[in-house]
Parts: sequence; C-alpha cells; structure tokens
Amino acid sequence: GGTLGPSNAVSVTAAGNFTLTGHLTITGQPGARVYKTAAQVLTTGAAFSEVTFDIEDFDVGSIHDNVTNNARLTPGVAGKYLVCANVKIESNATNGRALRILLNGTSEVALAHSGPNTTTWDGLLS
Repeated sequence: GGTLGPSNAVSVTAAGNFTLTGHLTITGQPGARVYKTAAQVLTTGAAFSEVTFDIEDFDVGSIHDNVTNNARLTPGVAGKYLVCANVKIESNATNGRALRILLNGTSEVALAHSGPNTTTWDGLLS
C-alpha cells in the first residue's frame, strides 16, 4: 500500500488514469540510490564500460550489491522503474563520450552522447 500526505491531491479519470500532486510513498517498493566514492578510469576509444557503484544511500528490496555485479540494479519484483544517471567525464578533444542504460544487460533503453570536446561533459540520463 501507499501513503499520501496532507498536501497531496489525486484526481482519477474515467479510464482509470490518475494524476498525483505531491509525494507518494509506497511501502516496500524496491528502490535504491547508488553512487561511486572515487573516479573510475575508462579506456579511450574502447566500447562502453560499466560504471560500478560502491555506496548506497538506501536499498529497499536488496536490488543492489556493493561488491557482486555492482554495476547493476536488479529488482526482484516485476514492474516499471525510474532509472536516472548522472556522470562527469573529463575533457577529450578527440573522442566522443556517451552514457546509456541497458535493460537486462542487453537492450538499450536510454542514451545520451557528446562529440569530442575540450571541456568536461556532464551527462544526465533518465
């Protein structure tokens, strides 16, 4: 179940779609916030590299492991999930940079990219 606070407003259409204004908390919903504590060295000109995560702010449902397969989030419950990523890549005047999110390790579901650049690239993806 979920909980709504006093500042929330919910409207439901005849088709069953709903709009929520405010914040909804769903008890037991799998989710995590993970990040790295140090820079990760990537090989120039190589294929995509997995970004590994070694710290969790929270991990409901044990969907992340800081050691084993630490580049993955694996919820044990089927459903729809919001996945966001933000990376900072140092300048590289000769090579492009890209960030992608894969579903089940193979299907690309989101992609952000930048060509060669002499400034640091901040990639944001969801």
